[in-house]
Amino acid sequence: MKNATIIKDGKWVWPAADENSWEGQNEFSGLAEKVLPHVKGSRVMVQAGGNCGFLLSQFVESFDTIYTFEPDPVNFYCLNQNVTSSNVIKMQCCLGNEAVPVATQQLIRPGRLHDTGGVHVTGPGVTPTIVIDNLNLPACDLIQLDVEGYELNALLGAVETIRKYKPVLCVEFCEKWLNRYNSSSEHIVKLLTDLGYTLVDRFGVDHIFVNQ
Repeated sequence: MKNATIIKDGKWVWPAADENSWEGQNEFSGLAEKVLPHVKGSRVMVQAGGNCGFLLSQFVESFDTIYTFEPDPVNFYCLNQNVTSSNVIKMQCCLGNEAVPVATQQLIRPGRLHDTGGVHVTGPGVTPTIVIDNLNLPACDLIQLDVEGYELNALLGAVETIRKYKPVLCVEFCEKWLNRYNSSSEHIVKLLTDLGYTLVDRFGVDHIFVNQ
């Protein structure tokens, strides 16, 4: 696995095949500064996709425990090399609303840059899926989701956790990825509105919701 990686900025272990994700993640490196002022607690954060740990690293010192999920094996290897704090629990799997194994694929578009951040679910397979509600968390202060269109599925699997703990929710909205799974930003907004949430801020394509 080490042979599939390179070093970025002298310290970040990164997939050698990546041509776009590094620049994109640096562009949105201020996500934590935008989200954390809305978060009241500091016990538990749930985060996906973990990717290589670059964005996740912004949150490590702010929570007692972080659960992060990343299905791609090379990304997961990088995540483990880049984020070594003992309070971060890493799982090589997807988040969803059913605990069924799935197949995943990196986003490779002909004639365009290879983006190792674009790992998405393609159908049945062998990668485990975790349902957030099945974690039986002792607390939950923040859920941050960037799962390439699978956000509604992940939220549906977290409804009881959301009702119980009312965490701040940071959710990526990318309509063309959501449409891949017959969902949309409107579906997400309706679900969260029904759960008592209001949109309070944005950071690029990330939307921040707080329970009112």
